[in-house]
Amino acid sequence: MHPRRWLALLASALLLVALGFGLGARFTSPNEIDVPVVDSVRPVFATAEMRSFAVAESVTGTFGAASTVEVAAFKPQGTERAVVDRVYVKVGDEVRPGKPLVAISGRPLIALVMDVPLSRSLTYGDRGPDVLKVSSALSQAGLLGGAPDQVYGPVLRQAVVDLYAAAGFTPPTAAEAGEAAAGAKTAAPLPAGSKIEISEIQPIRAGSRVAAVPSAGDLVEGSDKPLLTLSSGAGKVTARVPVNSRDSFAVGQRVTVQVPGAQDTAVTGKVVAVSAFHEAGESKSLPGYDATIVLDKAAGFDSGQSVRCTATVDESTKALGVPATAVREDSKGTFVQVAGSGAASTRVPVRIGAESDGWVAVTGEPLKAGDRVQVYP
Repeated sequence: MHPRRWLALLASALLLVALGFGLGARFTSPNEIDVPVVDSVRPVFATAEMRSFAVAESVTGTFGAASTVEVAAFKPQGTERAVVDRVYVKVGDEVRPGKPLVAISGRPLIALVMDVPLSRSLTYGDRGPDVLKVSSALSQAGLLGGAPDQVYGPVLRQAVVDLYAAAGFTPPTAAEAGEAAAGAKTAAPLPAGSKIEISEIQPIRAGSRVAAVPSAGDLVEGSDKPLLTLSSGAGKVTARVPVNSRDSFAVGQRVTVQVPGAQDTAVTGKVVAVSAFHEAGESKSLPGYDATIVLDKAAGFDSGQSVRCTATVDESTKALGVPATAVREDSKGTFVQVAGSGAASTRVPVRIGAESDGWVAVTGEPLKAGDRVQVYP
């Protein structure tokens, strides 16, 4: 190679190296870029203060269905088979006094509010407490055009006619009673359609609901299965109360009952009985007393469902409170972080009490009103 050409190439190489160094001085490697340090999350504090709390105690109970009545099927006179023609109610319905429940082989079963069933069928001219019972029931159903009476006379007969007419039927005839009295010298003819047939009147308690029904077409004669089932009352709860909560669930104490975590299921009730002390049972139940709580109204609980029973024993107890978000828990126990004079906070063990509106009653030394407790993070 000619010496001049070699020198030219060398000069070009040196120029390229110089340019490389120059460009490297103007640009910075990503590894050399300074990343600013992000400040850590600043804690948020709230002030502990004296507040009013409702002191309440809760226990777990088991809901029991209301008392039930199984209604037996009947076979109307003059029919060969007892077949359900029509069902007028469905499960869950409240039974309406004076309204039919079912019809069997052309005859109705009508509900009336009565404490006990009739002991006989009644006909025009009958007297006695059972006549008064029926006339009072018809009065309660809005069908009696006068005051209840112990004598089956024209007023009661008209109420019976109206009762059956509202259901789309006519009352049974009193032929059987008339024939029985035919031998009497003073036997008077009985009005048509005046008999109150015992099998066609179903006594109910006010507020009863339908728990089970048959289906149209069912053959019910000779069946061991009840025709239908009615329930009455709002139901009750049995709860095991520990020894230290016995006074909070005394007879007469008002109680709120609900499915845990479901506030919209809450209903109120009253403690009506407390048992003697029970030792721990084989079912792993704790020792204590069994409190029976009767609900004020029907609830949507299933029979056997677990519910929480809360008794409020003091509506306005003053206590030191902190926001619920300030309470922490770890393997060492429950505590709050209290702000110190510097940036650091101090751990203070606490015991929690009642809770109200997002605040918790706490006790713990040296925590006091005015201290700033950490709520975040």
